[in-house]
Amino acid sequence: MARSADKLKSMAIVGVFAALCYLALLPIFRIPIPAPVGDPFLHVGNLLVILCALLYGGVGGGLAGSIGMGLSDMTTGYLYTSPKTIVLKFFIGLIAGASFRALSKRKEKPVAGLLIFAGASVLLSVFLFVFFSTPSAQSAFVPALRVGLLIFAGFLVVLAALSRKLSVATFSVVMASGLAVLFNLAGEFIFGAAYKMLEGSAFVPALITSAASLPATLFNGIFSIVGAALLYFPLKKALQSAHLLNA
Repeated sequence: MARSADKLKSMAIVGVFAALCYLALLPIFRIPIPAPVGDPFLHVGNLLVILCALLYGGVGGGLAGSIGMGLSDMTTGYLYTSPKTIVLKFFIGLIAGASFRALSKRKEKPVAGLLIFAGASVLLSVFLFVFFSTPSAQSAFVPALRVGLLIFAGFLVVLAALSRKLSVATFSVVMASGLAVLFNLAGEFIFGAAYKMLEGSAFVPALITSAASLPATLFNGIFSIVGAALLYFPLKKALQSAHLLNA
C-alpha cells in the first residue's frame, strides 16, 4: 500500500514537472540569444528535465520533458519540430537519470572519462574546422561553435581537476547532466540537418546550417549543468521534508 502511494506521489510530481516544462518554452519565459541563424533563446526546460530525472529517475524525467515540451511545441507554432523535441527530451531525461544512478553507486570518480570527453570535444572542434574549411562554409558556419566546444572541453578538464574536492554526489550530478547535454547537442545537430534536407537542402549546406544553431544549444546546456549542480541538493532536501521524495 505504501509503495503504491509512493508511486502515485512520484507520478504527480512528474506531472508537475511536465507542466513546468510546458511553461518554460512559452515566449514570456524565453531569453533571446543573439545569433546570425534562427531565433535561439535561453530557457530552463532542459534544466527541469534533468532535475526531474535526477530526483525521480530517468523515465520520469524523460516523460516530463517529452510531454511538457512536446505539447509546448505543438501549441506554440512549432508542430513541425515537435517529434524531435519529444524524442530528444525523453532521452535527455533517460540518460541523466541512468548515468546519475550508476555514478552514485561508484566509490571512485571516473576522472579518466572526463578527460576522454574533453579530448573528444577538442577533436570534434578541429574536425568541424577542417571539414568546413571552404570560404563559403566558413561564412555560414558560426565560429562560436568551435569556441563553445573548446569551452565545454575546458569545463570537463576543470571538473576533473576539482574532482578531489567534490563529493561523489555532486560529481555525479554534474557528470550526469553533462552526458545528457552532450547527447542533446549531438541530437540537435542530427535532427537539424535532417529537417533541412527534408525542406530540400543539400547534404553539406544542411550540415552547415544545423551546426550554425548549435552554439545556442551548447549555451543552454552549460546553463542546465550549472543549474542542476546548484539546485539539485536544496530541491531534494525540500522534497524530502515535504515527504514527496524518499530519503
